Amino acid sequence: MRFLGWRGDVDLIHAAADLVVVTSDNEGMPVTLIEAAMAGRACITTDVGSAGEVVIDGTTGLVVPCDATAVADAILALLDDPARREAFGVAARTRALESFSTAAVDERLSAVYRRGPQRPRHPRHARRSR
Repeated sequence: MRFLGWRGDVDLIHAAADLVVVTSDNEGMPVTLIEAAMAGRACITTDVGSAGEVVIDGTTGLVVPCDATAVADAILALLDDPARREAFGVAARTRALESFSTAAVDERLSAVYRRGPQRPRHPRHARRSR
């Protein structure tokens, strides 16, 4: 394992990686996991924030508790099983392209704008019948 610091060539790093591990204990939308998935890399992530929306446990990688032993066990399991790691990587790339690519995000955002503003459905905003 190597800690490389800030890099501008993340695509090359992912291409050289066997898998990507994110051990955050607090996370919003983990772009690192999306980038790794786009590169076709299996991921291991802790079960925080939206990590489980990017990594589907048992399908595109492994989602584990915020526990060093669980993370280590998952790393060893995937390093010892290249076929499973490869299958996760293929599934991760497919999912990333379908859900997180620029085209996919653009389509979802455009759909929101096409629907236009929505009226609040809160009872206090409803018209009173007379």
